[in-house]
Amino acid sequence: MAACMESANKTRDACVIDVRRTCMPRPPAERTSCLGTSGRTCASGRSTHTQACRATFDTCHKACGTQPAKTVDYWCSLDFNGPNGRVYREWVCTGMPSGENPTERCVALLKDVPEAGYSLTCDPVL
Repeated sequence: MAACMESANKTRDACVIDVRRTCMPRPPAERTSCLGTSGRTCASGRSTHTQACRATFDTCHKACGTQPAKTVDYWCSLDFNGPNGRVYREWVCTGMPSGENPTERCVALLKDVPEAGYSLTCDPVL
């Protein structure tokens, strides 16, 4: 699973580099449109790739059985600008369904999350 997500993220990063290389030399009036259109293409490609990864995971998760009734599995996605470039993390964590904030629980499992400036989502695995 991690390899699938890593591939999706590396493909997107390479796409963004190519977009910048192509669009930045253009005149300012064309640059914004070029960056927007091409950037959406990179994002769309990553979304399609990660959806396929997630579908594979969901199939495996269902085949393996469910967690005990008092727990819920969450699929979490994190990205931020690290000291050496963009950092992506995808992982599954188990939490309690009764009032616990899955974001706080799941991010506590990671060591290198910055204090601010990151994007994080944690959705229940159904």
